[in-house]
Amino acid sequence: MTGLRVGVSLLTHDHRVVEQASEFESRGFDVLAVADHLFNWRKPEVPFLDGWMQLAAIAVATHTARVTSLVTNLARRTPIQVVKNAIGVDQLSAGRFEVGVGCGAFPDQRMAGMFEMTIRERIARLDEGTDVIDRLLKGDTKPFAGRFTRYGEAHVAPGCVQQPRPPLLVAAAGPRALSIAARVADIWNCSDR
Repeated sequence: MTGLRVGVSLLTHDHRVVEQASEFESRGFDVLAVADHLFNWRKPEVPFLDGWMQLAAIAVATHTARVTSLVTNLARRTPIQVVKNAIGVDQLSAGRFEVGVGCGAFPDQRMAGMFEMTIRERIARLDEGTDVIDRLLKGDTKPFAGRFTRYGEAHVAPGCVQQPRPPLLVAAAGPRALSIAARVADIWNCSDR
């Protein structure tokens, strides 16, 4: 991946998202992104489907555009769950998937019934989670014992289409998150919200 790419964040979160993705792809957009939140926290009344369900549908319905999550909250979703989903979307897209992760949004965590983690813990989960995702997507299934993730054995069949793994996008704005992005990310994302 080199050069300038033009992407769009799909804002339709109902059955029309596949049609919208196909339309943007036909207009030449390089990347189609989907938010991975539990709801639209700016407008909670607006329909909002699960981000990973949308990614799978878009992956099958498109042919050239890359697809990505902007971004999956590693304070809410486990790295192992992200890996299994990422392998699935990478397979369904024939190798056009980019794994987008970040350290989360408080409204999602409240809805999920999770305690509101400190920023220190969310950053620590991002740090450890990106390591787990990187390892497993590359096929490294050796046991892992971290602060938040532990496994004695891991299975990643059928593995990723892209080798050594799909590109990893890390959303980061503060110094600690930026250092994680600098260490492991292939793509950096920053929002001015």
